[in-house]
Amino acid sequence: EDLDDVTRLRLEAESRFVRAVCHWYLVKMWAYPYGYTADNSHLGVPLRTDAVEPPSPRATVADVYAQIIADLEFAKANLPQENGPYASSMAASGFLAHIHFMRQDWNAAQAEAERVIGSGLFVLDNDLDRYEAGSDSVLAGEQINPETVFGITGGYFAVDGDSLLNDRSSAFRDNFRQDNNLNPQLTFSDDINDLFQLNAADDRGNWIESNGVVHKVTRFDDKQFFNVPVIHLTGLHLLRAMSIAENGGDLATAIGDINAIRDRAFGEDLNDLPAGSGAAEVLAAAREEYRKETLCEGWALDHVKLRGVMGEPETVRGAPWDCPGSLLQFPNSSTTAAGFVLNDEGGCL
Repeated sequence: EDLDDVTRLRLEAESRFVRAVCHWYLVKMWAYPYGYTADNSHLGVPLRTDAVEPPSPRATVADVYAQIIADLEFAKANLPQENGPYASSMAASGFLAHIHFMRQDWNAAQAEAERVIGSGLFVLDNDLDRYEAGSDSVLAGEQINPETVFGITGGYFAVDGDSLLNDRSSAFRDNFRQDNNLNPQLTFSDDINDLFQLNAADDRGNWIESNGVVHKVTRFDDKQFFNVPVIHLTGLHLLRAMSIAENGGDLATAIGDINAIRDRAFGEDLNDLPAGSGAAEVLAAAREEYRKETLCEGWALDHVKLRGVMGEPETVRGAPWDCPGSLLQFPNSSTTAAGFVLNDEGGCL
């Protein structure tokens, strides 16, 4: 009411962006991944496209993804390329790149990643710290990492002359930070520690603090309030590299993406993937760099499940990647919707 058409359209596009992102995270946690059945007719999550809908049964994964993509395409078409800390056209493309990658639509994933990379609006950070920290004298909005396509701002903000605290980085800090906590909530497996210690020249090895038994992460040390990049340029470069390797595209571009990331970690030209590397080598290198660069960011299980539906042997802590415990269970209250089907029980033991 009392909104001009331009503002109304922007607000609708922002709302559909949020709806798409929420549905995507929900369907990833409560349903088997896209591609688990040939036509994606396996059950996903209820689709909520109306604020006052009654309880409803689960839609298929195909239908959920169709709605997610439609919402993000609407946001992409109707939001500005830059929109401060809010949803933007580029943020929609960033999410679409990830979503199409998980759908094994390599061409679409590459195209969306290239739209963001080629926009010139974002640049790879010169250092390894994407989690920019503010303080009561440095506002969080002034500390957005140059790679951040879409992120969650945390720290102090100026509002009507006051400095207000937004502590949205608390989950990272409270679960991982180890410089002021001998026993952080979350630590890492021997496999992760081994990955980061493969090459002593890799500066990312400093992200793991190990006593040989317990392996802690240092990415959030000496940080109290900070911004969290959700979609970032490093991830999109490596998604493009993996998409090209999977799809038989221009491997020189993919090799350039990988080496841009390696140069930052090892020093320029010190550990480059050789020109002329084949698709299998490019894919393996891009996967390794992606696993390292997204430590703690929540993408690892998505990629395990993707490789699982592609037929690659994947286990997690000795259990099959698609055991019943790999999904969250719906609350019993969900069954108030006629025909609602709960996930299988049984865990992963």
